[in-house]
Amino acid sequence: MSRTPWRSIFKLLFLISAGAHFASAQTAPSQQETIFKQPALNGIAGNFHVPLAEHKYPNDHPFNIILWQPNPNRPDGQLIPSNESVGDFTGFYPTQPLGKHQAAFRNGAGASAVQIEGDTVGVYLSSADLPNGSPGHKMMITPAFMVPKKLHVFERADRSILCRLNLQVPTAQDLNRPGNFTYVLAEFVFEDWKTHTQISYGVNLFHHNPARVPPPTKQFLRRTEVGAYDAPSHSFQVGNRLALDSRVVTPLTGTTLFQTQTWSGWRPFKFAITQENFKTALRSLKDKEPTFHGSDNPADYALVEWHLNAELTFAAGPAKLGWSLKETELAVVPTETLSRAVAN
Repeated sequence: MSRTPWRSIFKLLFLISAGAHFASAQTAPSQQETIFKQPALNGIAGNFHVPLAEHKYPNDHPFNIILWQPNPNRPDGQLIPSNESVGDFTGFYPTQPLGKHQAAFRNGAGASAVQIEGDTVGVYLSSADLPNGSPGHKMMITPAFMVPKKLHVFERADRSILCRLNLQVPTAQDLNRPGNFTYVLAEFVFEDWKTHTQISYGVNLFHHNPARVPPPTKQFLRRTEVGAYDAPSHSFQVGNRLALDSRVVTPLTGTTLFQTQTWSGWRPFKFAITQENFKTALRSLKDKEPTFHGSDNPADYALVEWHLNAELTFAAGPAKLGWSLKETELAVVPTETLSRAVAN
C-alpha cells in the first residue's frame, strides 16, 4: 500500500496549478454526485507520463497514467512506441496502429508496456526491465486521478464515497513472500486540513496467492486494518480486503470480492466508504499507530487523490503482473441508497 515519496511533491504542484477544474465537486450533493468517470483516451500521447523523467507532474488534466520508475534503457527515461502485442498478459487488445496505443520499455516480446485506447487502460510489468532495481524494489504504472478541489466528503454524516470499476488480472507471477508480491488496490488519499496528516486508504482487490485460500475472517480483517507508516510519503496506511466482514469498507450488491487467483474477462468491483467506515478507520489508527495525531473527525479530511495501486515487488525474486481497467467511476452518494452485498 505504500507510495513513493515524490508523489506528494508532484501532487502539491498539480493541486496549485489546476484548482479550477472539477470545482463543482465541492458543492453539497442532493443525490449522487459524480466526482470522476474514466474518460475515453485517444492513445499514449498526452495521457502517459514519467514524472521523474519529465521533472514535473502533468497538470493539463486531472487523469493521467503514470510510470514512477524511469526506463533504464533510455537516457530520457521514457518508453518507446511498441507494435508488440501484450494482450495475452493484460487481456486487452488495442486496435491498429499498436504504436499509437502502446508504449514499452524496449523492443521485443515480453517487454513491460502500457496500453491506452478508448475507455480502457492496460499494463504489463516485468521486473526484468529494471535490472538495477528501483526504490523499494517496486514497479508500477498507475492510472491516477488528482482531485484539484479538495473534497470533504464526510462533512455530512449521511454521505459516502462510491467506487465502481471493471478489472481483469490475467497475469501474476511471484513467490508470495515478503519482498516478492503482486497486488492491486483501489487507493484513496485523504488529508486532514487541520494537521495536514495524510492517510492512504487502500481497498485490496487482488493479492496473488498460488494456493487457494478461504475468505478472510473477521479477526483477520480487523487485525490488518492498519498498515505500517510509510515514511517516504508521510502517509498512514489503513484499509482492508474487499470482504463482507470488513469494518472499513462496504462491499455493494453485484461486486466481485477480494481475489487471490488471476482471471481473464471483466469482473465488476463495487464498494463504498461510509462515514462510519471512515470513523472506524480513524479509531483503528489511533489504537494501533501511536504516532498518528490526525483529527478524530471525518469531516476534517478531504479526498485529494485516487489511483489504482497495481504494483509488484521484486526484492526477493522476479515478478510479473498484467492487468486492464475500464469504466472507473467515483461518486458521492446518500448512504441510505447503498445496496450492500450480503453473504450467499
